[in-house]
Amino acid sequence: MHKLTIENNTYPCQPDETVLDALLRENVNISYACKKGTCHSCMVRSPNTTPPEAAQAGLKNTLKINNYFLACLCSSRTGHGH
Repeated sequence: MHKLTIENNTYPCQPDETVLDALLRENVNISYACKKGTCHSCMVRSPNTTPPEAAQAGLKNTLKINNYFLACLCSSRTGHGH
């Protein structure tokens, strides 16, 4: 199990779920729509961990280099656990 830390709160993320699913399960208020990486509504930034490429699919390079990623595409399978 991985842990997600958001504004000093820590949430568990199971190996078979996305960051978005974990946050929704924990009742964290996060915007989302398609859950497929198309709408970019669930874009978040990782302040100290570089997200995996798969979680940054379709993002502009300026967003990628600033560690933005799509919560619906990021899971422990894609290598991002923080």
